[in-house]
Amino acid sequence: MGFKLGHTAISLIALGLFLGIGWYQWDHRVTPVGASITFYQPVLSPYPQLEGVKVPVNTASLEELEQLPGIGPTKAKAIQAYIREHGPFTNKKQLLEVDGIGQSTWEELLPYITLEAS
Repeated sequence: MGFKLGHTAISLIALGLFLGIGWYQWDHRVTPVGASITFYQPVLSPYPQLEGVKVPVNTASLEELEQLPGIGPTKAKAIQAYIREHGPFTNKKQLLEVDGIGQSTWEELLPYITLEAS
């Protein structure tokens, strides 16, 4: 003599399984993440007084050279001494050969210098 379930009991068990699985899937669903939006602050020139200015390094006075970022009286004199000793710069990279001008100073100077006479 076996135990027999009626149609109603089987239907209730199936409904319980269906709801249980459905609830589990709902509770553990993957929540889509919206597209990442990045807002950028406009880059402002750190030297607004030099905006649009190109200092001709080969012919600039000490005062003009001292207006450049990272260049004070000592480096301005070193630039002029280099030009007297080696001749005018033919390449902006040559500024790295001047005493006191390293990579970071050179990178700061690039937007504000030219090798052409004004």
